[in-house]
Amino acid sequence: PFPHEDTSAYYCYELVSGRPTTLAALQARMQHDLHGQFPWRARWEKQVRRCLVFTATDTARLRYTGGRVMLNINDADFQVTKVSITDMLEYLEAGTRYAIQSYPLVDETRY
Repeated sequence: PFPHEDTSAYYCYELVSGRPTTLAALQARMQHDLHGQFPWRARWEKQVRRCLVFTATDTARLRYTGGRVMLNINDADFQVTKVSITDMLEYLEAGTRYAIQSYPLVDETRY
């Protein structure tokens, strides 16, 4: 499901603040933590990038009504029934060729 089968070099990082703090303070802490574990320097930067944005003008049409769960997305089909937008995007990112694209998937459905 991932672009590389060998996941031994994959890492997961989560930062949870126990009190209200600023974005700048969180970002500085993340940079500090990463530098302490890896020989890397990290920075935050804004970029203009292509992305695939999912929007919905009528979220009533997105309701999960009758029928069985279906999640079939490939080069020829796009069939989704009773699946959340989040699950659909996760499937696109991990289970299709979109996983190796250089642009992100963005959910702006507010659903």
